[in-house]
Formats: sequence, C-alpha cells, structure tokens
Amino acid sequence: IVTGKRSAKANGAEQDVLGALAERAIPAVVFDRVESNPATAVARAAAELARGQKADFVIGIGGGSPLDAAKVAAVLATNNIDDETLFANDFAQKPLPIIAVPTTAGTGSEVTQYAMMTNDEVQSKSFVISDDIMPRIAFLDAAYTEHLPLQVTRNTALDALSHAVE
Repeated sequence: IVTGKRSAKANGAEQDVLGALAERAIPAVVFDRVESNPATAVARAAAELARGQKADFVIGIGGGSPLDAAKVAAVLATNNIDDETLFANDFAQKPLPIIAVPTTAGTGSEVTQYAMMTNDEVQSKSFVISDDIMPRIAFLDAAYTEHLPLQVTRNTALDALSHAVE
C-alpha cells in the first residue's frame, strides 16, 4: 500500500483497505512516506519495499501524489531503470497491477495512464505515460472526502473541472 503520512489514516481509507485485505488473508505492508509532489526517490523506496515483500500488486491510497507514486513504484518494482529511462517510458517489464483508492476528487489519477513525478534531474515535473499504469480497479468512496479541508476541496474541484474541460 502506497500512501501519504496522514490523510489515509485520518479518513479511514487505509484501515478499510487493510481490513478488506485481512478478511481475504492477503498480507499487506504500508509505505506511508509520500509527500506532495513526490520525487522519484520516494517511488524507488516504495518499489524496493514491494520487491522485498514479493508484492503481487500495488494499492495507492490518497490524492494525486500517492496515486502517481504508486503507479511509478509499480513500474520500478519490476524494472531496474534510471530516471531518464523511466521518463522516456522505456521499460521492458510490465509494472505490477495497480489498485487505486482516491481520497480527493481532483486529479483523476485513478482513471488515467499518466503519473507525474518531480524529476530532480531537470528540476521540474515529468510524466510517466503507459497504458500499463492505468489502475485495474478504482474504489471510490465519497466518505473519504467528507473531512477534507475546504481549501483542498476547492482545489481538487477546480482540478476536476479543468480535466473535464480538457
């Protein structure tokens, strides 16, 4: 499970996912170090954990940053590549399957083949683009958005509107 430090715990999404996995006797490990606008180093750390645990799939819980980090971690869990190769979308092995649990209403990362990460090499954001990083399943529960700060609700609503216009 790839997520941020606080919100998935606060809104109950992390515990819901862990509970659903436990009911099915599916072991899980949580990587909760994703910050806003994460760099590839964070996804690499999550991928290393996934490889070490011999993960079968990756679950991303959160807004766009955790979901995109989960997508990139799924790629890096099966491909030992540098950032240049990653952002060139040149990976030989298919990523691990991805499940997305969005907790905001804005980025749409749960239904796209894009992942945006901070690329330290060029000091900007860069995209990983592949149909293989489109989540296979997205679980949407509006309850996870009920206690978002007003500013986050406004920002993600405008983000959703801009994606719809796009």
